[in-house]
Amino acid sequence: MTKLIIVNIPAYNEAENIEKVIKLIPRRINDYEVKIQVIDDWSQDTTSQVAKSAWADYVIRHPYNQWVWVAFRTWVENFLEIWWDILVNIDGDWQFDPNDIPELIEPLIKWIADISIASRFDKHKADNIPWIKERGNRAIAWIVGKLLRYKIQDLTCGFRAYNKKSLMKLNLLHMFTYTQEVIIDAIGKKLKIIWIPVKVKYFADRKSRVTGSIRAYVKKSLMIIFRTVRDVKPLVFFWLPGLVSFIIGALFLLTFLVLYLLSFRTTPYKMYLYVWSITLLFGLLLLIFASIADMIKSQRRIAEENLEMMKKMRYDK
Repeated sequence: MTKLIIVNIPAYNEAENIEKVIKLIPRRINDYEVKIQVIDDWSQDTTSQVAKSAWADYVIRHPYNQWVWVAFRTWVENFLEIWWDILVNIDGDWQFDPNDIPELIEPLIKWIADISIASRFDKHKADNIPWIKERGNRAIAWIVGKLLRYKIQDLTCGFRAYNKKSLMKLNLLHMFTYTQEVIIDAIGKKLKIIWIPVKVKYFADRKSRVTGSIRAYVKKSLMIIFRTVRDVKPLVFFWLPGLVSFIIGALFLLTFLVLYLLSFRTTPYKMYLYVWSITLLFGLLLLIFASIADMIKSQRRIAEENLEMMKKMRYDK
């Protein structure tokens, strides 16, 4: 039986570059046959026509602009329906080199990873990347990695490869983008992730087709990270701030006791007691939230296991 790789290219107004990307994609990698799928998110130029003339195997055009997270769901559903072996996603703007695909999928072929992600911040320096974008990506990856206790090299890179197991387990709940949520969800489900260093080029005069303004992208991405970490690691999300609140309260109580023993007066120092009682109450509430969230997580795990079973019944032929 032929082994199959589908290389997916999400595109929005990429008529200028998508032909170069398609033609550089290898059509065979080891024992795997490679097919190319383009998801045109209602481009206002000739992206679909150019993709077809460049011999893309599948060109799917959305009836209106639905953003990248819907494109992700589209290509995942098609992948499971056709039952490919590996799905590779690469942007259509020619920032990434399609010749890196064999190296990206190697950990999946050798069964040492479920998801392989290109890393823009490891061995190679990204050409012309804005300073704020590089530092911001590194900082967010470090923070999320600490919260999840998992070393994350690049949280937002869209150049990735997935096996069937990972795409059966992953479920997206939030809109706008998918890159951060997929990694956090995969870590929570004990999927193995590997980062592969690649070279990437940024075009100084080019605006992002996906993110719009940096401010809007950061705001929406932080909300996705906030919600996903809350759902995946509820005990860490609620218990850690609760513990900090308890420690702060204990320091105020200790300060009050020391001042009281020195003067045997309470009236000048009642504010310390007020702060202690507030922080104690806040800490208790967070610990209660942690317990409730952990119970909800257990129910969500059961629901997702049932959903995975339903996917297998629907797609496994």
